Amino acid sequence: MCSSDLSSACLLLLRRAWTESTTQPPLIIAHSLIGDHRGYGRLWSHSLAHTDVYALRHRSLADASLAAPGVEGAMSIANEYAQVLLAAFMGGSFDLIGASFGAVLASHVALTARAAGVCSRYLICVDPPPAVPLDLRVPTMVKSLRTAAMGVLLLHTRIEMGATVWERFPQLQSLPEQALACFVAAQCLPAGASRANLVACAGQTLALLHVYRHCRHAFHVFSANIEATTESSSRPCVLMALSSERWPTFREMFPGIEDDDVDCYGPTATMRLSGQHIAMINRCLSNRDSAFTGAAERFLSNSFSDAWWWWSHVPIERLRAQPVAPLTTELLPANWTASVSALLAESLAGVEVMPPPPSSCHYDLSAVANIAATTKQVAQELIGSSSALDVDAPLMEAGIDSLGAVEFRSRLSSSLADVKLPETLIFDFPTLRQVNAHVSSLLQGGQGDGQENAAVDKDSLLRRLSTLVETLPQQLTCSSSSMRADIGAVFIHGASCTTGGGIRGVRSTWHAGEWRDL
Repeated sequence: MCSSDLSSACLLLLRRAWTESTTQPPLIIAHSLIGDHRGYGRLWSHSLAHTDVYALRHRSLADASLAAPGVEGAMSIANEYAQVLLAAFMGGSFDLIGASFGAVLASHVALTARAAGVCSRYLICVDPPPAVPLDLRVPTMVKSLRTAAMGVLLLHTRIEMGATVWERFPQLQSLPEQALACFVAAQCLPAGASRANLVACAGQTLALLHVYRHCRHAFHVFSANIEATTESSSRPCVLMALSSERWPTFREMFPGIEDDDVDCYGPTATMRLSGQHIAMINRCLSNRDSAFTGAAERFLSNSFSDAWWWWSHVPIERLRAQPVAPLTTELLPANWTASVSALLAESLAGVEVMPPPPSSCHYDLSAVANIAATTKQVAQELIGSSSALDVDAPLMEAGIDSLGAVEFRSRLSSSLADVKLPETLIFDFPTLRQVNAHVSSLLQGGQGDGQENAAVDKDSLLRRLSTLVETLPQQLTCSSSSMRADIGAVFIHGASCTTGGGIRGVRSTWHAGEWRDL
């Protein structure tokens, strides 16, 4: 049960350290776009045993005051939280952790606290945003309560892309704003919830929508003003976990961004974990990624220096790439290739080559004679301007937001004989010129009769199969190397030994095995 330990409503005590004699500073969770720490429960309740755990909370969840969106309003959040931490810990040190928006918020709180004389020690950033150019304007969609409703539903349903939410919940585009909170609450409640529960949840959801709108604007401002977090020692003071498929999400969040630049956070110990942005964050915060949990615990403890040495000098990729004895082809008969080729020729002797069926994609080319004019007209209708559009300028910079991206794809498809376009059309092809080229390739590929791609003759097919046979030994060698590189797990069923490197006990040894540090 969460209880307030301090006078400020912005800081909540979640749990005391499990050990009385702890020397670790408290750990502060920076809130998400909806203003609270939800999602972290399993992480702080099942791990991080040696530290007190607190959480920052957006003040409008406790009272009605809300800073106006803007640069000053965004930066005031970091300043307010830094003052709260200064008063709470009397100038003592603390650590910060945050994910996505929470990560860049934690970075600004740490810098503001240091400027105020408070020692923010370490910072854990889970998939933080890249640096946003200062001249990249804040998308107009950020100011919309409708977009806030989309964002809250995205976080609740754990959908990665906002465009998918707009398509899954088309009611968001037509409902009056005063009904949005009730609609979002209905999606978040379990089936069969009572009317009283719906009314109560709708009131809470309305507060969340305003918090999201405020934080979403701050997200852009913070990301455009990132500064490096450094300290005098050689050890990095930032642990960063990055998802392998993060770029599409941030490209949608910040229309017009070109680079996934995270170097601006300063020297970091960086982990790269598999998965998309939201999926990877949920996995880490719910304590379902042992590599992340182990890294976070080491990073915050005094034993991390040894783990950092292993991580920087013997990275996992290098361990897996160590040379192994190749699978010798001497195990295969000398005439193996010739024998298999002869069998293939015999098997193909009675085979009749059938041409593929004609393509089923037939478009009315008269309706799409001028693709460029059609795409330009659709874009101008959505932007609400008849002025000339630069064919090489990103459409999202011209004023099309994520909701407009969905509408653009839908209208364009209807105008071009219902050609099937990808959901991420604008994100994959951001300019009119790129959209035109993609649509042209689709239409040209669908108007043929399929004869150009007729099946190859038997001799050509035999040559291709023979090539596969000849390269099979090399493929087996690569497969063997990959398998041998992965056979590196050590299972400890009992242990009695003295170890170095900050490992104390069987549990720590298990963590070392998971990290493959030893």
